[in-house]
Amino acid sequence: MSDTIKTWGEGVDYTFRTRDTWRHGNGSVTAHINTGHFSRLRGRSFPLTKINQPNIQQVSIELEEDGKSDATINRIVSAVSTVMNHLAFDGLIQAAPPQGGGASPHLLHQG
Repeated sequence: MSDTIKTWGEGVDYTFRTRDTWRHGNGSVTAHINTGHFSRLRGRSFPLTKINQPNIQQVSIELEEDGKSDATINRIVSAVSTVMNHLAFDGLIQAAPPQGGGASPHLLHQG
């Protein structure tokens, strides 16, 4: 892992600085909103190494309990995944957690 990017907040900031679709246009506003939900629940100092499937599932449950729709939860999980994949692609973390089969119960059903 990079010596400089270890927390969720640092990862988000890096992604907003370097990912074109998050720097310009409508994608930026949506990305700020969706990453903000994760930041609110876990904090910007949350270690990237703790972003894993069990934690994402717990965040999904908390969002559901907050009254968020399945579609909104999916967008939030997708934003977290985008940050992690962007960091992994740029070689700043080993790998993003897999998102297949059960990353979030909301990715599997629409209610």
